[in-house]
Amino acid sequence: MSPISIVFVPGFWEGPAPFETVRASLLKSHGYNTTVIARPSTGHAAPNNPTQEDDIKVLVNRGHTIVLVVHSSGGFVGTNAVPGLTLSERKAANLPGGVGKIVALTAALVRPPSLDQVPPFFDVQGPRVFCKDPKEVLFNDMSDEAAKPWIENLQCEPEFFAWDCPPKYGPELFDKVPAEYLLCKNDKCQPAELQKMWADGAKATITECDAGHMVTLSQPSLVHDFIKKAVDSLPSQ
Repeated sequence: MSPISIVFVPGFWEGPAPFETVRASLLKSHGYNTTVIARPSTGHAAPNNPTQEDDIKVLVNRGHTIVLVVHSSGGFVGTNAVPGLTLSERKAANLPGGVGKIVALTAALVRPPSLDQVPPFFDVQGPRVFCKDPKEVLFNDMSDEAAKPWIENLQCEPEFFAWDCPPKYGPELFDKVPAEYLLCKNDKCQPAELQKMWADGAKATITECDAGHMVTLSQPSLVHDFIKKAVDSLPSQ
C-alpha cells in the first residue's frame, strides 16, 4: 500500500489545537503521517471561499493514500476538496494516491445547496460569527475547569452568508469513497438525529458514542481507536 496520510479538517471556531492529542498518538503509536489543516477562514472576518483542496492535492500527488478526518462543519468544507481526488478516480487515470476514506466526527457531511438559516448557536456580530454559550453547545461533557482554556481560545468565523456557495459534491461522491461516521449522542451543537441524517446521506458506517461535540478533547482514546480502525479497513491497492 502507498504511504498513508491522515488529514484532519477542523470545524468552526476551534482551529487545529483540539486535534493535537489524537494526531500525536496516531503518529507515535503507528507512525502515520498526520496533518491538521488550519482553515484560512477561522479567526478572520472576510473569507475567500476557503477550501482544503490545495492541501490535499499536495499529499495525493506524492502518491499518498489519504484518510480525511472531518469534524463538524469541517465535514462539508473538507469533503468539498475530494471530488476528482478519490483513490478510484486516481486509479482510473493511472495516477497514484488519492482519498481512500472519509472519517466523520459528528460532521456535516452532506450539506444543502444553500444555507438559508442561521443556526441558533451562532452569535453574529457584524462581519464575524461567534458561538453562543460555548460551554453548553461545544463542551457540555467537560468540566468547567477543563473547558475554560479551550473556550478562551475559540476564534471567530466570517459572517455566514459571505461564503455560502454551493458544494462541489452530492451523495453520489460516497459511491466513490467510503465514509465512517462517529455519532456523538450528547452533542448539543448537532443533535444525534441530524448526525444520523448526514451519515445516512453519505452511506456511512455508523458508530455511536456518548460524547458531546468536542469528542477529540473529551474522549481522545476513542477517536484514536476509531480512526485506526478506519485505516485498517482501507481497501488494498
